[in-house]
Amino acid sequence: MDDLVEKMEYYLHEYNLISKSPMNLVMFQFAIEHVSRVSRVLTQPNGNCLLVGIGGSGRHSAVKMASFMAEYNVYEIELSRNYGIIEWRDDLKKLLLKAGTEGKTTTFLFADTQISDELFIEDINTVLNTADVPNLYAPDEKGEILEKMQAAAKDSPKKIDSTPLALYNYFIERVKSNLHVALCMSPIGDAFRVRCRMFPSLINGCTIDWFTKWPDDALERVADMFFAEMDIDSEMIRKCVSICQYFHITVQELSDRFKTEKQRITYITPTSYLELIQTFKSLYYLKVEQITTQRNRYETGLDKLDFAAGQVSIMQNELRELQPKLIIASAKTDKLMIKIEQDTVVVEKQKEIVGADEAVANEAAAAAQAIKDDCESDLSEAIPALEAALDALNTLKPADITIVKSMKNPPSGVKLVMEAVSYIFSFWKRSHHAVM
Repeated sequence: MDDLVEKMEYYLHEYNLISKSPMNLVMFQFAIEHVSRVSRVLTQPNGNCLLVGIGGSGRHSAVKMASFMAEYNVYEIELSRNYGIIEWRDDLKKLLLKAGTEGKTTTFLFADTQISDELFIEDINTVLNTADVPNLYAPDEKGEILEKMQAAAKDSPKKIDSTPLALYNYFIERVKSNLHVALCMSPIGDAFRVRCRMFPSLINGCTIDWFTKWPDDALERVADMFFAEMDIDSEMIRKCVSICQYFHITVQELSDRFKTEKQRITYITPTSYLELIQTFKSLYYLKVEQITTQRNRYETGLDKLDFAAGQVSIMQNELRELQPKLIIASAKTDKLMIKIEQDTVVVEKQKEIVGADEAVANEAAAAAQAIKDDCESDLSEAIPALEAALDALNTLKPADITIVKSMKNPPSGVKLVMEAVSYIFSFWKRSHHAVM
């Protein structure tokens, strides 16, 4: 068994190296037995297998591993929203041509979850029975098949006639020899029973392999592999494996009890067990992240407290050094406050004197303003007369002055004007000498 496990792990490693979708499998005894059964069936002539089990039991993985070990190609259809009969027939043509004309040994992996039309399973029943589907090829496609088979017949060790019927029969023989069908069906519900009754080739043309529930050692090996990837010690891994195994087995027992008492079936699949392990791992990493974050915050807080304590100690030392200076400054401040109080008394007295002087000055300013207003009023009255006089002065002519000079007894108005001019002129001369 150890040698078998080693070989299986080697093939699994090689498969994961070249596959676009590697498989994360655990090669426990239960899985190895199914891979061995599928491998034995596929390597037989016209070997087809029907794998019956609930989802997640490892049916697809067993077929892929067995096909890889036998160096077979694995062909699967890709369902889409618009996938129908036409697309199904096109895929079926590609599959049969690959096995018949190209001579490539191929495993056709098909699951009941891919049956969107019952015609799919009817065609598979026909392929299992006769390796052919009626009216699948158009005349031109059939002509291409005969041409390729004519070239292949030349390389065949046995003699084959060149008639169309013989060549097409040779094509069918090559399909039977190179094509292996692996059907993955679920026994849940009535669909499996109905299909087996309606399409007997599913039973007669296939070797059935039942995938039952995983044994205890399988549960232990799977959990041990997943937990080994975590950064926990071996003792903790052993306890976690035991807990997960206990949970799964207990739930299976409760499911059987529920079926007995309530007549309702609840399926506890291996997928549920894997989800349990993944949930445990996710929760573990989440808690580790939360605890790590809290620890980092705690450490950061301690660093901040240490830094604050150091700063407080420095400030206390500085405060002790500044204490004498503070006392001296406080004494100077007290003296300055006393002086300010004394100066305040003097200032208040001066303020009263200044207030009295300000009142007197305000009264004098009011009187001066009144005189100014009177002067401005008189000035406003004299300005029009001055402007009229200036205008009149501008009208004087030299002849007018000659007339005044020739007067022996001037009129009273002329005398008044001449006296005023003489007065102003004498006032101006006195002011001018005073300034000089």
